[in-house]
Amino acid sequence: MIKASVVTKIVIIATALLPALMVISSLPLNLYGFGILSGWLGMGLISASLLLMIREPVWTTWFGGLQRMYQWHHNMSVAGYGLLLTHPLILASSYYEVDLDTVWEYLSPFNPDILNRMGWIGLIGFMLGLAASSSPRLPYSWWRRLHML
Repeated sequence: MIKASVVTKIVIIATALLPALMVISSLPLNLYGFGILSGWLGMGLISASLLLMIREPVWTTWFGGLQRMYQWHHNMSVAGYGLLLTHPLILASSYYEVDLDTVWEYLSPFNPDILNRMGWIGLIGFMLGLAASSSPRLPYSWWRRLHML
């Protein structure tokens, strides 16, 4: 019989991979497709790490303690954050063959495309969150509120 801890970890990993698995078959096998995939995989990892913030007592036992569950949360968040940061760079590099001005038009915060604007808003939010959660002088109560946000 499979242990509950193994099942929990499988559920968390499946949650992380599910968004990417749903779109992978429709993506082209080139740099552009990998850029799209990095965005989906990054969001999946962030979503799965949010499940671990719940601090469910049963899950804590299954993960072998709160510290190990926090480590999973941290590692998934860092990996997801890294993939989300590389997402626009990989997408833009797929246009690099065109010319550098086209790449800048694609990445520019002044690009009127709604997806581009949403990406910049997300990036700014992530950067503010990272700066706040990494600040050594921030009181714990503030850090906790910002981290939950």
